[in-house]
Amino acid sequence: MIKARDVDLCCDGIEKSIAFSKQLQGTLSNLENWIKKRDRLIDEPWMDYQSMEQGYYKQILNQLINLRK
Repeated sequence: MIKARDVDLCCDGIEKSIAFSKQLQGTLSNLENWIKKRDRLIDEPWMDYQSMEQGYYKQILNQLINLRK
């Protein structure tokens, strides 16, 4: 017999999975946009490309770490 508590726990797990999926999708979308932007800017002589890239990858890594919380 299925109990209401079991259904609540299952629904809670599904809601958390959906929220995590949306956050991960947003992070991956940010990474995809960065790669497109990087490809456009890589040949610009004024661009401090390395520091910009390091900062962006650090931001993505922090977003992924926060998803685990």
